[in-house]
Amino acid sequence: MYKWEIAKAYLDENPLTQQHIDSYNEFMEKEIHEIIKEQEDIETDKQDVTVKLHGIEARKPKATEADGARTKILPHEARLRDRTYASALYMDMSLLEEGEETDRDKVFAGKMPTMVKSNLCYLSEMNDDELIRANEDPDDPGGYFIINGSERVLIGVEELALNRVMSTKKIRNGKTKTQTTVRSQKGRYRSNIRITRKHRGELKINYPNSPRHLNLMYVLRALGLETKNDILNAFSDKPHIQNDVILNLSKIEESLEEDPIEALGKRVAKRQKPEYRESRVRYHLNNYLLRHMGNDPEIWMNKAHYLVRMAEKGIETAKGIRKPDDRDHYANKRIKISGELIKEQFRTAINKFKRDVKYQVDRTSARGRRLKIKTLVRSESLSQRLGFAFRGGEWAKGRTGVSQMLDAENNMAKLSHLRRVKAPIGGKGKMIDPRELHGTHFGRLCPLESPEGGNVGLIKHLATGCTVSSEKIDQEEIKEIIESMDIEKIKNYSKNK
Repeated sequence: MYKWEIAKAYLDENPLTQQHIDSYNEFMEKEIHEIIKEQEDIETDKQDVTVKLHGIEARKPKATEADGARTKILPHEARLRDRTYASALYMDMSLLEEGEETDRDKVFAGKMPTMVKSNLCYLSEMNDDELIRANEDPDDPGGYFIINGSERVLIGVEELALNRVMSTKKIRNGKTKTQTTVRSQKGRYRSNIRITRKHRGELKINYPNSPRHLNLMYVLRALGLETKNDILNAFSDKPHIQNDVILNLSKIEESLEEDPIEALGKRVAKRQKPEYRESRVRYHLNNYLLRHMGNDPEIWMNKAHYLVRMAEKGIETAKGIRKPDDRDHYANKRIKISGELIKEQFRTAINKFKRDVKYQVDRTSARGRRLKIKTLVRSESLSQRLGFAFRGGEWAKGRTGVSQMLDAENNMAKLSHLRRVKAPIGGKGKMIDPRELHGTHFGRLCPLESPEGGNVGLIKHLATGCTVSSEKIDQEEIKEIIESMDIEKIKNYSKNK
């Protein structure tokens, strides 16, 4: 009997759908404001005219009646009237002409679907008796949305962890090929950086917009390890690593006397003018390479040593000194639930909103009319982009099947659907490893609940005792703690200086 008491106490403290509600609250109360802050000013074609976004406010759901009146709406009414249970978003915007603010207003920018039982939902403030009077089930777990009268749920998406170095090894026809990758992301920018060690020891790097088969040494020189000794000293002095480095340096022997930026520019921007090459190289190194570390030229040396560690890991994996990383190990994965998924979609929606505001500025100016914030904002541009995705359309990054009709056949079916997790792999694929039960699934995923057929092992469900954390940890705080622990900060990485 005591076991059931423990289970009940645990579930009372950790409801099975609480991760969705916490994730949505985190987004609406914190992350949506961060997205607005990181957006640049809206530049227009009209000279010296800029629109600036200052902030955003989400208000509790209301319905607009036929006579224009706005009244409070509850989930039950939204279901009966085929309405979308959504919060109004008000954007604080200003118009700058020749650097001076000529108009500022808080305008209605669109609607964001409201999660049932979230902090923006009226039901979160009601007790059981009040819920019954509102025609709601007191045992309803919440964690879903009401779109055009239909209950819809966002399915958790399984992804490889970001900003983590992983090495894999393939042997084909007796030849070993090792790839060391990191999925670098900061804000809305994401890029994959891959260092490949070929069978004979050549080290090639690939990043967005980079030329194919680019020797790693060109990039290391451009980042600050300019001389042959600088590069050799940056790597470990282990013989198997030094041998590979010397081999790759011999491949670029003819360019070691050239300026590092110029040498890389000849490969990044072929047949372009020298001044363009230099600017292009600097743009590549700042914005495409390891963006999660920052885009300041002052940290180029840090990026160089990050790439050195990646290359060393690949070399040791190829030599059998280090085991390849297990991509199916759950420590190497993350689950994106409602808040993270909406965050991705909101980024694409706000970009469309900005383009629409720019178009309205240009059109109004061409007609010779006075620019006013209220006349520049069309709420449809934001609402349509969000509404289409929530209604079951394509989600951000080409994902499909993220928004699904909630299975409300009974309470157990509803809870099961709200705890579903999907791997981003097509059901027709023949990959076996991602479908197999892994030892690290224990306590996190149910070993039994998975469909038969093509989706077996790709669609999973969270175990009863599993929770998904949604609160983000500030990396700068961790950095400050580490630097305060009497750890000497390395300023000069070269051993011979």
